[in-house]
Amino acid sequence: RISTPSLQVLRLGAVLRSLYYFQALLNDENRPNATLTELSLIGAHVPTDLLISFLTTCHSLTSLRIRLSGEDMNRIVRALTTVRPSKQDATAPPMAPIPCPLLQSVDFTRSPKLGIGALLEFASTRNRLADASSEGGDVVPVARLQSMIVDDCSGLELSHVPRLRALVPKLSHLTNVTKESRKR
Repeated sequence: RISTPSLQVLRLGAVLRSLYYFQALLNDENRPNATLTELSLIGAHVPTDLLISFLTTCHSLTSLRIRLSGEDMNRIVRALTTVRPSKQDATAPPMAPIPCPLLQSVDFTRSPKLGIGALLEFASTRNRLADASSEGGDVVPVARLQSMIVDDCSGLELSHVPRLRALVPKLSHLTNVTKESRKR
């Protein structure tokens, strides 16, 4: 049993039993996902569906790092882009239009299955929703994406990287990253 009443940062690196931790966090009655601001998974296997379920409950997440992932990163990125329908019930509290509405920084280094289409949709949707939420009203605020690292992602088409760079102020897309630079 795991009890995490005020979890803000979760970093797992090469943890073999990640599935157990994520199931425990999802079932924790303290709802630690609501206060989590930083999630870092480096070489930690978490089934795609479980990770997506977890991320949809992380309303305070500002930084997400998923490195060395063999998972279907396109599905994960698209899940973070999925616009939720607005509630028709006026008495219900406003709900964020997308998962992780405060997300500002992502790092998907060494995700070979990640494609440029999912990233372009991710960045443009978040920017559009951030602009709409800044106009006011009863909309839950959505943060603008400030930084993205997609180093050593072999599935990205280089010709589309400038379009992504126009959407994200700080974009790192290094190819052929050496062991020395990975240690930083």
